[in-house]
Amino acid sequence: MRLRKVLRIAATLCLLLMTLGSLSCADTELKLAGGEGLAASSLESKFLVINHWATWCAPCRVEIPELNLLAASFDPNEAVVLGYGEDFHTGQALLDDIRDMGIEFPVLSQDPSKIWGYGSSNVLPRTAIIAPGGEVLEILIGPQTRESVLSALANK
Repeated sequence: MRLRKVLRIAATLCLLLMTLGSLSCADTELKLAGGEGLAASSLESKFLVINHWATWCAPCRVEIPELNLLAASFDPNEAVVLGYGEDFHTGQALLDDIRDMGIEFPVLSQDPSKIWGYGSSNVLPRTAIIAPGGEVLEILIGPQTRESVLSALANK
C-alpha cells in the first residue's frame, strides 16, 4: 500500500473520529521510541531507509554502526534512516534496546511494514527502501553497509 493511500485512509478516519468528537488530528503521526511523534507528512518527499533489527540478531549489531554513519551523512531534507525493533518492546524496554544496540537514528514504535505495506519477514536484518511518495523500491535482506544502501538508492 502506498504512503499516500495510507495517509488518505488515516485522514478519513481522523475526519470520522473528529465528527464523533473523539479526536483532533491534522496529520497522521507516527510514534517513535520515547513517545514523541513524527508527522507522516514530513516524510512524504524523502527517501526512507527503514531497518528492522533485533537485540538477539548478531548481523543486526554489525550493521548498526554503518546505518548510523549513513543517517549522519544524509541531508535530512532528502532522506531519513528509521529503525524498528523486532523484539516488540515498548516504553523503557525499547529505549534500553536502542541504547544497547548503539542506535543513533529514530526508531519507530509501530511496525513500518504495515504502514508502508511491504509485509513481514522472518529474516533479520531487513531494510526497506521507500521512495518519496511512499513507493517501496526494494527490500534488502541481511546486514547492510553504508555503501550497499547508497548503491541501492543510486540504482533507483
